[in-house]
Amino acid sequence: NTFRQQRSKRMTMMKLALHLSLLTLALQAQNALAFGLSSNPSSNGTRSRHEFLKQISTGIISAATVIATTTTTPSTANADVIRNPKCTYGEGEGCSSLAEDNPLILKLQQQSLERKAATQQENLSAFQMKNYPDFFTSLNPPKYMVKRSDGSGQFDLYDDVELTELKKQGRIKMEQPMAMGGKVVDVTQKPMMVLVDK
Repeated sequence: NTFRQQRSKRMTMMKLALHLSLLTLALQAQNALAFGLSSNPSSNGTRSRHEFLKQISTGIISAATVIATTTTTPSTANADVIRNPKCTYGEGEGCSSLAEDNPLILKLQQQSLERKAATQQENLSAFQMKNYPDFFTSLNPPKYMVKRSDGSGQFDLYDDVELTELKKQGRIKMEQPMAMGGKVVDVTQKPMMVLVDK
């Protein structure tokens, strides 16, 4: 709504500038014509045409300058459009304006807010699995990330000997990471090892 008001105000200013420019141009043309008619055509014909064209071109240049200045001057409306209020996980200043009292959008924002902690944990786990395993396996001795099965989303580190022992006990299983609350397989991640409780 604010953007529309700013745009309407800007269009009004542009129209006003155009009208003023055309009025200035018309007055200058009228003066030039009066100057050309009052002079003696036999002695000053060339000069009067030259002055007439000079005044007309000056009017056109001044009109173009006013229009260009009016249309290219930055206004605060541009800054307001660029910096929209945020709405993240269904909360923030921008949520009400995004929803516009639409019940479906309001419901989705509420669901997003309710799943905020789970979504953040899912994102953290994905970040850790994409960035840390290669670092830990490059250590001497190498360490391996194994996800806890308690739902905390945390990982423990085990060396080769410890990991081999856990595998012999059947306490390590491979699991494909999921996204969107467990609805979709996250193909951007490698399968991970998960510690199985005794």
